[in-house]
Amino acid sequence: MPKFRLCFGDHLPNEPGGGGPYSTLPQERLPPDIIFEGTLEKARKKSERVSREKYHGDFRRWIERDNLQVVLLSGPSCVGKGPLIATVDNFFPKMSYSSVPVIRSRESRPKGPRPDEKYLWENPKYFRTAIEIRQLQNTSRFLVADCRGLPQAIDSDEILGAENDIVLVEAYHKFGPELSKLNNLFYGDVKISSVFVSPVSEKEIEDFKSQSIKLDSKIYEIMLDKLNKRTIYQGKDSNNPKVAENNKRRAMSAYSELMSAHNYTHVLVNHDGEGHPNWNRRPNGEFIGKPIGDASGVVESFINILTAGNSLNSEHWNSNTIY
Repeated sequence: MPKFRLCFGDHLPNEPGGGGPYSTLPQERLPPDIIFEGTLEKARKKSERVSREKYHGDFRRWIERDNLQVVLLSGPSCVGKGPLIATVDNFFPKMSYSSVPVIRSRESRPKGPRPDEKYLWENPKYFRTAIEIRQLQNTSRFLVADCRGLPQAIDSDEILGAENDIVLVEAYHKFGPELSKLNNLFYGDVKISSVFVSPVSEKEIEDFKSQSIKLDSKIYEIMLDKLNKRTIYQGKDSNNPKVAENNKRRAMSAYSELMSAHNYTHVLVNHDGEGHPNWNRRPNGEFIGKPIGDASGVVESFINILTAGNSLNSEHWNSNTIY
């Protein structure tokens, strides 16, 4: 169960005058914090009840959660996010983290839910209509971003109320700039990091530029090759018109996704895309050994970010890196 601190003061922490020890009132006149273990919903009800019954509503109230590590993971399709998470789950069983889902629009599934999504289809934590998601932009609780013409959302309450202190959110690249808004929603010792997995390094990009190679064409070429190899790895026909068109569409979007990488705290370079032999993983998800090569390196860096919030092997791009 998550542990919260119920706080009371004359100002919220992000308001002029601060809150708690930074309040305009002397410390001895402030109500003591209350440590509460349970769900976020119950913590809020407890805070409201104490405020009403004990302090008669004379103080502002807020909820803090310490030692919360929030990590947003993003990157182009087939760059290796799936096997990366699977490796953490398989080889690091003591790594306790909560995975918070992104709310997708039902319109993104014109043929209806996929087989593994049918039991989630009516759950608003996973799917809503595009209109319903866009309406969430009017509330501070949700982060909303466009995903290929349709909106998606992240519920900050799901993050704050997560069972574990490490929270992982895998999301579309446009959520990177939105993540900073969480700093205004969460109080306490909350660390927020974002990880973008890239198929090329900053040095490789510089080399492409020095050789007058068009970056968008090169990234498309690299990602299409990865996507086609993944198709074969999955036992599908890469020459099937629908499959080929889908791979081309995903490869085409990779360049614009990399243009968002500078909005992320960490850029992890991984040349071993999904389906690469270095993951030592069968198409059914079964591992036949630990990852090696680039796959192993990106796993190590990702674990360091999840546990310590940093990695010596991550890159930090600026807004001109990919242009």
